[in-house]
Amino acid sequence: MKAPCQLIAFFLIALASCGSTRTLNTFTPVAVEPPVTAVPTETELLTDTIAEKNPKKNTINKNLGPFKVAVLLPLNIGPGEYKLDDVFADYYEGLLMGLDSLKKLGMDVVVTVYDTKNDTAAVKKITWKKELAESDVIIGPTFKNGHTMLSKYVQPRKIALVSPFSNANMWTDSNHYSMYCTPDDKSYAAALAGHIAKHHPNASLVLVNDNSKEDKDFLWRFKVAARELGLEKWKDVTYQKGSDILPHLHKGDGDTNIIITPTSNEKIAQLLLTNLKNDGGGHVNLLFTLESWLNFKNTNYQTYELWEQNHLHILTHYFADDYARDVIAFKAAYKERFATIPSDFAFRGFDHIVAMGILFMNGKGEDLAQSAEEMEVKGLHNTFKFRFNGRALENRSVNIIQFSEYRFQRINK
Repeated sequence: MKAPCQLIAFFLIALASCGSTRTLNTFTPVAVEPPVTAVPTETELLTDTIAEKNPKKNTINKNLGPFKVAVLLPLNIGPGEYKLDDVFADYYEGLLMGLDSLKKLGMDVVVTVYDTKNDTAAVKKITWKKELAESDVIIGPTFKNGHTMLSKYVQPRKIALVSPFSNANMWTDSNHYSMYCTPDDKSYAAALAGHIAKHHPNASLVLVNDNSKEDKDFLWRFKVAARELGLEKWKDVTYQKGSDILPHLHKGDGDTNIIITPTSNEKIAQLLLTNLKNDGGGHVNLLFTLESWLNFKNTNYQTYELWEQNHLHILTHYFADDYARDVIAFKAAYKERFATIPSDFAFRGFDHIVAMGILFMNGKGEDLAQSAEEMEVKGLHNTFKFRFNGRALENRSVNIIQFSEYRFQRINK
């Protein structure tokens, strides 16, 4: 006989800090049901938004039974206490917020949290737990060897295994039930080629590498994707200290140059921007790059001026628009509950659990992984569009954001 339908959490979180930066958090193990978040009225938009973005699932099938979730995180258990570093604490807090939202939608959810200790021996012991085999979805582990072990475990049992932070190129398992939330370079390159083919098919393409293998590999993938869409002409430029990009640009009135550089080298990026600062005329330069630029340390007002001048575009799997009403609502609810501002990882925790819940509903509780290939789920920070890449299910949705009016805005909605 099935257990009563209820949401079970194993930790009652008590955070004293009111800022977004925290030291190591302490968790007391308590078997409780977290209360529905008490927040201002506008935060009810959280559940409304889930229904609006995924209109097929405004009602819940009461015959599905509970949605059973196993969460495997490195809790780093010490004598008498549970400790998480900031990344996993934020992710877990976001996950709890998502569970509340699913519950408000009418879902019955059972969650079991396990400590992996980032150790394969601990993961192996977890696989001996009878209740793990009854899971509909397993989120984690977050390290390669642990994921490999669980990948072999879930395949014959047809349990969806979610890798929250890694992409399919990082971990090379072969399993239709293995789901990667982060797109790989091939998906980034395809998204970029598709955007250019659709919006700038006649632009002059300048592909800039910093002479690193990573840059050259990405640009090779871009060329493959571009050729499939009819884009055939570009200039390759290796850019280092003392290089000059300007002779490679088309400078006629009305010309558009698209400069693509995947470099993660902040010094090279700054040199390129400074070089472009000296450009002028009736042409337009559009600069496209990857999300590593969002983590550069030495950005200032002058940097933002150069970003604005060169219409900086960034491809990223993560973007939460601070001006969007659902993001505003989530931030308010999160701060009310945890007395701090949600980090990127809190948004991911929320989106991952909500997306899996919606896919569970769509598949009528039978095969979450198969359901993932049949629909897209819009989250706060990205859309989840899982496709089988020959080895595993990979999220192929990539945000393209543009720096315009001195803030980033998503342009591929």
